[in-house]
Amino acid sequence: MGSKKKKTMKKTNLLLLSLFSLIIIASSCTKKVDEKGLTKKINKILPDTILTKMVEAGMPIHGGNTPPKIEGTFFASPMDLVSSSVPDDPETHTFADLTITFKNFKKRKLTLELDYVNGLTEAEGLATYIVGEGNKFSMFCKIKARQLILFRADVIMVISGTLTDNGIEDFYTANFMIDNHGNTVPLGLIDDDLGVWIPNGTGRVVKDGDGFTERTGEAKSKSNSSNNTNTCLTAIE
Repeated sequence: MGSKKKKTMKKTNLLLLSLFSLIIIASSCTKKVDEKGLTKKINKILPDTILTKMVEAGMPIHGGNTPPKIEGTFFASPMDLVSSSVPDDPETHTFADLTITFKNFKKRKLTLELDYVNGLTEAEGLATYIVGEGNKFSMFCKIKARQLILFRADVIMVISGTLTDNGIEDFYTANFMIDNHGNTVPLGLIDDDLGVWIPNGTGRVVKDGDGFTERTGEAKSKSNSSNNTNTCLTAIE
């Protein structure tokens, strides 16, 4: 009797241990998001005040912990201004074409990397957080920008859209200044077209004006972008 009882208890303990392990695995696979549909890491780089300003400016935010797997290169044109809180910005403007590549998507971590070419500006391997549900997604990337090496600024870039087989519908991007560290780039030291850092808390919302951002086989270089004479989507005036 004693040996049978011990075997039964051992089987019960193993079953409970297995169930507990499954619960831990399931919990680790589900990335928690808050009531806004954003993760803790996104909230760490994106102040609520900036998020509110973005949404009020017309930037769609698609929250959730089941975003689509998005990889490949996409070409957005024309990049039309939706709204701006930057002083003296025009009501309408078309920015340089944007070629953007998404790679190294990690479902469990809700992260990926992105490269982009935008007029005379380009970047590679930017660490990015992603949220969303179904085919809708929003990405969040904090960029440590510099002008002339010395003049730094912290900028938040957000990208939203709906993934399709051939591209992205309703592609939007927003660039807002989190902290320019009091750095106003001296105009006498750089080309006038580059301007100065925009004020803290201001930014621009821009969208692909034709409503569809096509998937393309390769990134377009700075030299072959059709609108590379237009201004870039940077946090400068």
